[in-house]
Amino acid sequence: MEMISKSKYHFKRKVFTTEKVNVLKSYFKGCFMKKRIVSILMALTLVMCAGGLTACDDGTDSPGHDKESQSAESQNSEESESSEIPEVVPEKIVVSVPEGFEKSEENGTITYAKEDTGSNIILNQTPNDGSLATTTGKMLVEILEPQLEKTYETELTVTLVKDEKIEIDGHKGLVYSFSYEYLGFEIIQTQYILENDDVYEFVTYTDMTFEGLTEAFNTSQASIAFEEVGK
Repeated sequence: MEMISKSKYHFKRKVFTTEKVNVLKSYFKGCFMKKRIVSILMALTLVMCAGGLTACDDGTDSPGHDKESQSAESQNSEESESSEIPEVVPEKIVVSVPEGFEKSEENGTITYAKEDTGSNIILNQTPNDGSLATTTGKMLVEILEPQLEKTYETELTVTLVKDEKIEIDGHKGLVYSFSYEYLGFEIIQTQYILENDDVYEFVTYTDMTFEGLTEAFNTSQASIAFEEVGK
């Protein structure tokens, strides 16, 4: 009897033939990466915008508010005239991208992806509405989980892995990471949100863990920095 050998991939005690992995890669590339990740990214953006609404004042004035405000404004005006305003040097966010990843851009969103993979890195911006100071990864994931289930059309268990306030080159921000399983594979998404003058800089990593890019993504995340525009 002729023996047929097939190479196999082992993940979390599961065994997948090369054929199944290739089918899933094709699915993730054609459907997941181009449509579903964009949908998830938009969901994250909407979450941040909604968060900004709760951070706004209700617009009501307390007794004596007008007089106090006028006095404070007058004092601030005098102080402004007597002191120099420091020059603000525009800065841009820079990220090291793993080898083989190609850049594409659409509607201000930059995507780095590698052919035949579902993993990617996405950069985009939203207006700085002041909401980041009171936003946590836990809050975002709680709102995001039903959005993910709607996108994938299935129930998911989303686990928060990281939720930290950070500062990079003087720019305050938040990094959070969460994981879930889809079609038997673990997916890890990590998002950095950093203040940059009047905008928030978003850097979002989607790691299809079976593709072996986790270490490269960790290196990329460690490289996130800011430099002067024009350099």
